Amino acid sequence: MGVTHSAPEGVPPAAPLSPRELDVLRLMAEGHEMRVVASTLGISIHTCRGYVKTIFSKLGSHSQSEAMAEAELRGILSVKSDVQAF
Repeated sequence: MGVTHSAPEGVPPAAPLSPRELDVLRLMAEGHEMRVVASTLGISIHTCRGYVKTIFSKLGSHSQSEAMAEAELRGILSVKSDVQAF
């Protein structure tokens, strides 16, 4: 059974991401280019773009950074920042 994530109060629930969409999202969050994501997952760049388009649609986002922020807000993905305070 899949893990269900409940959206924080005031955030509309999104359609659940498939396991493959989550794989794509995680690799994108790690900063990999789409061609690297596709190669890592053994899929074509066109298939990868299709997954990204679906992820954006399900999260209501229009960019990779917006998708990462929305996924983190919804508890789907934990995005770690590499920024360090001095």
